[in-house]
Amino acid sequence: MDRSRWLLVIVLAIVVVGAWALVIGEVIRSDASPSPSPVATAPSPSPSPTATPSPSPTLSPSPSPTPSPSPTPTAAPATADARLLFGEFQLRLADDAVEIQALNQALTAAVESQDDGTTVDAAVAMLDFVDRERDWLRSHPPVGCYVSAHAAAGDVLVAYALVADAAIAYANTRGLDRLEAFGVVFDNVDSAGVAFATLQTALGDATCPG
Repeated sequence: MDRSRWLLVIVLAIVVVGAWALVIGEVIRSDASPSPSPVATAPSPSPSPTATPSPSPTLSPSPSPTPSPSPTPTAAPATADARLLFGEFQLRLADDAVEIQALNQALTAAVESQDDGTTVDAAVAMLDFVDRERDWLRSHPPVGCYVSAHAAAGDVLVAYALVADAAIAYANTRGLDRLEAFGVVFDNVDSAGVAFATLQTALGDATCPG
C-alpha cells in the first residue's frame, strides 16, 4: 500500500473516532439533568496552521509518556447528591466530545497535508487534553450509580492517548518502518472506537436518581 492510501485509511479511522465522540455528546446533551454549577471547559483548540513541509523536519517526541490504565477512583462522599454529580459528569463529557472533534480535525488536517511536524503538534495537543481530563476525573470521584461510566471514561482517555502516541511515532518513522507504524495507528484508533462504544453503553446503563 503506498503512502497516500495509508493516509486515507488513517484519516477515515480518525473520523470514526470523532463520530463516536459526537454521538456520546449528543446523547448526553439530550438526556442529562442540568447541573446547577456548570463546569467551565477550556475552549476547543484551533487546528494548528499547516506549515510548509521541509525536506527533513526535526520532530519533537511526546512530552508525556503513554498513560497507565486509569486507577480506580475514590468513591464520592456518601452524602453527595448522586443526581447532581452525575449531571456534572455528563455535561463534562458532552463538552469533551466537542473538544475531541476539534482535536481530531486538527490531526486529520495534518495527516492529509503530509506535514509530519504539524501531525506531532496535533498529537501533543491530544495528550495535553488527556492529561487535563484524567486530572478532572481523579478530582471528581463518582457515586455508585455511575462508577462504571466513570471508569469507562478513564479507559477512553487511555485509548485516545495511545492514538496520539502512535501518530507521533508514525510521523517520526521513515522508510519501510512507516508501514508498521501505520498499522499501530490503525489498531489504536480501532481500540479507541471500542472504548467510546463501551462508554456509551455504560452511560445508558447508569441508573442515578432523577
